[in-house]
Amino acid sequence: MDEDARDDRDFETFFTTEFPAIARAAWLVVLDADLAREIAQEAFCRAYQRWSRLAGYDRPGAWVRTVAIRLAVRQRDRRRREVAL
Repeated sequence: MDEDARDDRDFETFFTTEFPAIARAAWLVVLDADLAREIAQEAFCRAYQRWSRLAGYDRPGAWVRTVAIRLAVRQRDRRRREVAL
């Protein structure tokens, strides 16, 4: 098996394991399940782009969670500004 296929399989396992918790964390910020899933997906897309580096981290899920929370906070703040206008 070539290294790219193994990396993809490793990422797929990581995604399957971590996605529910990341989506829940995003939901706690935005209080919208669909938006939280979109945010989690975006965070995982960013992780996939950096997977060769992140795969070596002790806790790559912490990196994805941090990205998701930052995206969620930005989205929440954007929504609040729109409502205020």
